[in-house]
Amino acid sequence: MYIVSVIPLVPGISKDSLTYSSEQSFALGSVVAAPFRNKTIDCVVIEQRSVREAKADLRTASFSVKKISQKVQSRNLISRHYIDALIECAHYYGITYSECFNLLLPKSLFSSEFSVNQPDLTSQNTKNIEYKEILQSDTPEYYSKEQKNGLRIIVVPTKERANFLKNSLSDLTPIVLHSGISVLKQTKILSSISQNGLYICTPQFVAFFHSADRIYLDNFSSSHYTTKTAPHINTINVLKAYSIKVSSSVVAVDSLVLESIDKTTLSSFLALDMTDSVNGSKYIWQSARLQKLLEHNKKNNKNTLLYVHRKGLSSYLSCNDCKTVAECECGAALVLFESKDGSRKLVCSVCKKTNVLDKERAISCGMCGSWKIQGYGISTEGVTNNLKKEGYPTFLIDTEHTKTPLSVKNTYQEFTTTPGGVLVATELCLDHVTDQIDSVCIVSIDSLLLIPEYDTDMRILRRVRSLSSYSKTGIFVQTRLPKNPIWRVTDPEKYDTWKKDYLEQTKKYDLPPNGIKLKIAKNGYFTDEAKKI
Repeated sequence: MYIVSVIPLVPGISKDSLTYSSEQSFALGSVVAAPFRNKTIDCVVIEQRSVREAKADLRTASFSVKKISQKVQSRNLISRHYIDALIECAHYYGITYSECFNLLLPKSLFSSEFSVNQPDLTSQNTKNIEYKEILQSDTPEYYSKEQKNGLRIIVVPTKERANFLKNSLSDLTPIVLHSGISVLKQTKILSSISQNGLYICTPQFVAFFHSADRIYLDNFSSSHYTTKTAPHINTINVLKAYSIKVSSSVVAVDSLVLESIDKTTLSSFLALDMTDSVNGSKYIWQSARLQKLLEHNKKNNKNTLLYVHRKGLSSYLSCNDCKTVAECECGAALVLFESKDGSRKLVCSVCKKTNVLDKERAISCGMCGSWKIQGYGISTEGVTNNLKKEGYPTFLIDTEHTKTPLSVKNTYQEFTTTPGGVLVATELCLDHVTDQIDSVCIVSIDSLLLIPEYDTDMRILRRVRSLSSYSKTGIFVQTRLPKNPIWRVTDPEKYDTWKKDYLEQTKKYDLPPNGIKLKIAKNGYFTDEAKKI
């Protein structure tokens, strides 16, 4: 007889783990069906002890231990090392084990009848157990030059990035795992993991690898590694802990890392034009240089990507009489959107509260009642409408107009096959760009410079670096803040000064990578772990 501790794979259970008795022995990481209230739920086995070892705990327990049916079949699925990493993550973020497991594991696979058939070779490689980070470039050519033997895993932030690397590294015959692949194909791949192969997968699928020789964290600074729902777990922390436990070396691969890039390389791919004015142009978002570029590309059937940081028709609305800015109840500015059918709505940029406007009625000021309301700011819909008036074949990608990955993919493909097409897009398009584009311009990114965050500079540089890699002819950025220190990176003579100032600031205020940034927020109730913090 055994006493088994399990973590339930269903949301809404506040306990870290549940305890059962069983006549059957289970391997750690197995998924079993256990009784819970009036139903049966899937659980992950995290601990197993004999009744003799747990006798003292059973005598003092304030509850009766339910029994797992003897007929139940366990499936060897999750790596015990990944379980340990998830438990450490739960302690770090002050959440229950169940909540952490449900956030970071692919629940679609638990209902499938399959087992992972891979030996745990960790004990054979106990000498190299330290975490090792190597900063390199994230180009596919780098992976092609890397070691060809052993089990190698490239962890990518998105499935689009996985498909891109699969096509780029086709000569290495990589095996891809992500949520876009059917469950049947996922189970087939996981049932026969090879000890000598290259796998490309999103973070949640690493749980099924019981050992690995080398793990690559592709584009590890990407925000897509952080879960979209609270408590916003950065899965990079879990992957680092897991790599130590499986004795695997880790290569942290990124497109732009301050310590690994020199000023010559930086200046070669950044072509920032900070002196253009709007003189001679009809629109405030369009410099003279951009206007000439669009006209040239239209005449020569070349495509153009215009990156706009903010979506909507106007970033904010202001009354020309009393100068009042339209705000939400939460205090954030309201963004004006316009649909294809002409309907308009105001959406809060923070709490997302929506107010649909009457088509037949103009917007009036809530403070003085004036009808003189004007929209300000550079945003996707405003740029798109202006381009369509000028006769450009224009396409738009943002979360308001392309709400599914398929719609983003279709819009991008239509853009690439249209001669002289112009794509107005937010960062949503970046994971779907598969080929180089004739010209790329960042119309506006100044709003990022106004955000008081420690990593603003790095976010902007990564965005510019990412966009420039898709351009055949370089990239230029339009800005109304040309004196901001970040633009010194475009001048090789000033780059060293900027880099020195940036590193001194991170050391002075213990900012990453010199320190760890913690965010503690109360949402509903505090767990016991959060109270200890």
